[in-house]
Amino acid sequence: MSNPLLRIEDLTVEFQTDTHRFCVVEGFSLSIAAGETVGLVGESGSGKTVTALAILRLIDPRAEIVAGHIWFRGEDILRKTEAEMRRIRGRKIAMIFQEPMTALNPSYTVGEQVAEVYRYQLRTSRADAKRRALEMFERVKLPSPRTMYGKYAHELSGGMRQRAMIAAALACKPDLLIADEPTTALDVSIQAQILALLQDLQTEIGMAVLFVSHNLEVVAELCKRVAVIYAGNLVEVGTVDTLFRRPAHPYTAGLLRSIPRRRQTLQPITGSIFEPHAPPPGCCFHPRCPYAEARCIEEIPGLRQVKGDGSRENAPDAHVAACHFPLGQ
Repeated sequence: MSNPLLRIEDLTVEFQTDTHRFCVVEGFSLSIAAGETVGLVGESGSGKTVTALAILRLIDPRAEIVAGHIWFRGEDILRKTEAEMRRIRGRKIAMIFQEPMTALNPSYTVGEQVAEVYRYQLRTSRADAKRRALEMFERVKLPSPRTMYGKYAHELSGGMRQRAMIAAALACKPDLLIADEPTTALDVSIQAQILALLQDLQTEIGMAVLFVSHNLEVVAELCKRVAVIYAGNLVEVGTVDTLFRRPAHPYTAGLLRSIPRRRQTLQPITGSIFEPHAPPPGCCFHPRCPYAEARCIEEIPGLRQVKGDGSRENAPDAHVAACHFPLGQ
C-alpha cells in the first residue's frame, strides 16, 4: 500500500470536561487503500466513533485533535481550512451515522435533504437535484421514490431511514465511505438487506469503506482487514482470515469468545474499560487480561508484527499486535 487513499498517523484526541482533560484516542495509525473495506471494532466507549468523526473533523466541540496526521489522497486533512473541509465532506468522504433519526433533519423531507447534497456539492439546479435524488432512491431500493421524496424522517421505518441516509451519503460517489454502526438499530432481516445494499453500491461506485462496528460477525462478512481498538488504543490489525483464526491480542480473543453461539456458553470479557481520566500504567488492557505479567503493568507495548504471520515486514496486510506476550507465540 505505497499510496493509500487514507493514512492516519499517530492520531491523538483529547477531551475536556469541567473537571478533567483526558485522552479518548491515543497514537492511532491505520491505512486504507482505494476500494478496500476495513473494519474498526471494539466495545462501546472504545473510541471507534471519535476516530471516525476525526477523519471528517466533526468531533465534539469539547474534544481536540492534539497530535497526528490524517492524509487523504496525499494531503493532510488536519491542515485544511473549514471551507476546504466542506468541499471534502460528502463529495470525497461521506459518512453514514449511527442513528438516522437524529442525523436526518426533522424539518425537511428526506427527498429535500438528499437533493440538497447535489445542489450544494455539485451546484445543480433544483430540478436536476430532485431528478438525481429520485434516481438515488431507486438505487438504494426505497419503494415508491416519488412518494418517499415527500416523506419526513418520522414517517419512515428504521430501514427506510437508513436507506435514505445511504442515498445522501453516496449521492456524490465518494472515494471513502465511513459507516458508523449502520445496522445497529435494525432487526436481523433488515440488517442483511442494508449490508447487501452497501456491498452492491461499493462494487458499483468503487469506493473504500471504513466499517465501524462492535459486531464481529458482520465485519467478518464485509471486510478484508480488521483493526481492533481498546480504550482509544489500537491493539491489533490483520486480515479477517488471520485475525479471526489466530488472534494475537488477548482483547481480540476475548471479543471473539464473547460472540453468542448456539449451544455454547457466552464468555464475556471480565471487568470493564477504565475511567478515561484515570488510565492504568503500562498496557491499557492489563487490568482485564488473564495473561498479564509484571512487564504489562510497567511498560506500554507497541504494535509489532506477529511471528509466523507470513507477510513481509510492514506489508499492508501484516498481522500486528500491541502485546508483550502475543497469544500463540
